[in-house]
Amino acid sequence: MNAGIAALLGASIAGLLALAGQAVNHKIAFRNNRRGELSARWATYLSSTYTLVLAIGTVARAPLGDKPRLEAELTWPRNDAVNRALSEIELRDDEELVAAAAALDKALRALIKAARVTQYDRQTWVEKRTEILGGSLPAAKAIARAAVRRADGLDH
Repeated sequence: MNAGIAALLGASIAGLLALAGQAVNHKIAFRNNRRGELSARWATYLSSTYTLVLAIGTVARAPLGDKPRLEAELTWPRNDAVNRALSEIELRDDEELVAAAAALDKALRALIKAARVTQYDRQTWVEKRTEILGGSLPAAKAIARAAVRRADGLDH
C-alpha cells in the first residue's frame, strides 16, 4: 500500500472516529440537559407547593373574618406559582408525571377549600392537612425521582 492511500485511509478512520465521538457527546449532552430540565421543573413545582401549603395553613388558622383577605394576599399568588409550574409539567412531561402532579394539585385545591370553612388550631389543621394531602405528595416525589433516574440512565 502506498503512503498516499495509507494516509487517506488513516484520515478516513480518524474522521469516522471523530464523528462517532461527537455523536456520543451529543447524546450525553442531550440526556444531561433533559435530566436538568426535568429536575428543575419538578423542583419548581414541589417548592411552590410547599410555600402554598404554608400559606394555606396561615389562612386555616385565621379567624373567619380575616380569611378572605389572607387568602387573597397569601394563597393566590402562591397558587399562581404552582399553576405555572404545573403547566410546564403538563406541556413537557409524560403522562405518569402529569398524573402525579395533577393528583397533588387536586389535593391542594381541596386543602384551600378546607382552610376557608373554619378556624383551625394548629394540631387540628395538621391532622386535616395530612388527611387531605394523603399520599399525593410522597407519590409525586417518588414518580419524579424515578423519572430523573431514568433520564440519568440509572433505571431502565
